[in-house]
Amino acid sequence: MSLGELKIMANEIENEIELCNKDLKKVGSLVIKTQSLMNLLAKEDPSDKEVKVLKIKASSFQSKARELSERRSKEKQELENELMDSKIRTKKITEMSDFGSEMGQSGFFAAQSSKLDDFISTSMDSLESLRRQSVYIDRINETLRRGAFRLGVSNETLSRIESRFAGDKSLFIILLIGIVALVLILRFIL
Repeated sequence: MSLGELKIMANEIENEIELCNKDLKKVGSLVIKTQSLMNLLAKEDPSDKEVKVLKIKASSFQSKARELSERRSKEKQELENELMDSKIRTKKITEMSDFGSEMGQSGFFAAQSSKLDDFISTSMDSLESLRRQSVYIDRINETLRRGAFRLGVSNETLSRIESRFAGDKSLFIILLIGIVALVLILRFIL
């Protein structure tokens, strides 16, 4: 590869670093391009001044890519921790029905209201968790869509797949909301 092509590749990597500072999703391709540049420079004449300058640039690109990769993994870990904190935690049936001692009518209704509030709050946490998972699913969907398009899958086929996915997702959400509503209705009736 000529030095001109290597310089163009270095400029493309610089532009990609700027893009990765804004959007960390592209760090993987940046790491691959940087490593590719390093491998190509290793094949060039080490005594050439321009090659030395490009090697220095490439090593700075590698350190930048490493920093961005660490930042991406840190953000990913924070999101995973947040997702784990918001997961629904179920209680045992015995805990739901065990009062420990006799209580009056007002105490009974207060305990039932407290349990209902707990159930509603865990349901809200569950829905929030689903919303966060939807973000991950949308990212994966976009990546798969780009990959399938590169492989030659038509837009019509991709749109059919997306409509099926959207139908399944909306059916799941409707059923989940229906179950929560049914539990609330049965709770107030009984």
